[in-house]
Amino acid sequence: MKYYIHHKTRRVALIELDDETKKAVDIEKIFIPEEMPVRVDGKNRVLDCNKIDRWIDNRGIPNSRDSLDEKLKKLKVKTARDLSIMSYGLNLTDHYWISKKSENKQWERINFFDNDFNEDIGRVLFENGKIADAEILSPDCTLNGNLEKMWKIIDGKRMLVKGGNDNDRLEPFNEKLASLIMERLNIDHVAYELFIHNDKTYSICECMVDRNHEFINAHFVYNHKPDNKSLGKYADYIRTLEFNGIRNAKESVNKMICLDFLIANSDRHHGNFGIIRNADTLQWEKAAPVFDNGTSMWAGKHESFIRLDKTENRSFDNTNEEMIQNITNADWFRKEKLSGVGDAYYDLISRNPFVLPAKRLALRDAFERRLEVFNEFVTGLRGTSPAVS
Repeated sequence: MKYYIHHKTRRVALIELDDETKKAVDIEKIFIPEEMPVRVDGKNRVLDCNKIDRWIDNRGIPNSRDSLDEKLKKLKVKTARDLSIMSYGLNLTDHYWISKKSENKQWERINFFDNDFNEDIGRVLFENGKIADAEILSPDCTLNGNLEKMWKIIDGKRMLVKGGNDNDRLEPFNEKLASLIMERLNIDHVAYELFIHNDKTYSICECMVDRNHEFINAHFVYNHKPDNKSLGKYADYIRTLEFNGIRNAKESVNKMICLDFLIANSDRHHGNFGIIRNADTLQWEKAAPVFDNGTSMWAGKHESFIRLDKTENRSFDNTNEEMIQNITNADWFRKEKLSGVGDAYYDLISRNPFVLPAKRLALRDAFERRLEVFNEFVTGLRGTSPAVS
């Protein structure tokens, strides 16, 4: 069956998906090459179809989501890919969507920025709730990630509610910690608060884009390198942002690296950082605010796993310790701005019954030590090289 790929009101490409598997089997025509969500060159049909497939997969719920099969059965849908396509691939992250060639859907009438959506779908996917007979049209059908999550409309705002792992449900508290750090250090970020629902604690945040702006992740950014010469992942990324007009690119990325080091973020990957783009003009406007910081502070692990070196990172290098070596100037960092944050985090997680006292103490001490280590690193920078604006 043939489908259009749309970007807002514009048809970008015509593709063919297998009727049963919904896998891409052909890219029949590209109407607006510069608006394609993935870079295809037409030289290798199989490779290009695989790129489209990965793009569609990344617009849906991963098969590793807990109890997914049971929830799909309740929705009378075979696969997560089917669910995503039934909801036109629409989300609250970017402005791409897909529709059957035979349909006549209009962006203005179905996009989730302007139109309400069926929250029953989210309740099924979020907490295995009941569902009324309704059209499957919800941004929850295209929510990536393993943790339980759903979109809600509160006072007209699109708000994302996200849970935690079954061991210690620490992720929502880590989002709050990250918000506190970034607010004090003046880092552009998505602000998270704690949200109580059915006696469980979740994080909640407002959608970071709107009907005119969209988030484009780092996978897309790397597809827009100015040339083929590689300087390394970090340098390539900075150069690509600067080449495309992003101001203060290095400082923005370095602030994200600083946060990831302080909270031992093990889940910074190319899908949860990137840029904000004007969806109408395609202009790259700024580095995206920092978001999705919950998988940090050894969430889900016993306190015996807490260590102060070689903490995993998947953005540019393998560890947070390696990552900070890319920073050559951090004049914006002031340790005193984070005074008392360790104790504030301890008080915060004391409200979490799944985190035992021994781990609370270990996490507070680990954060304080990482703060000391980063401050020593910054002091070394200031002592060996002049400040650069």
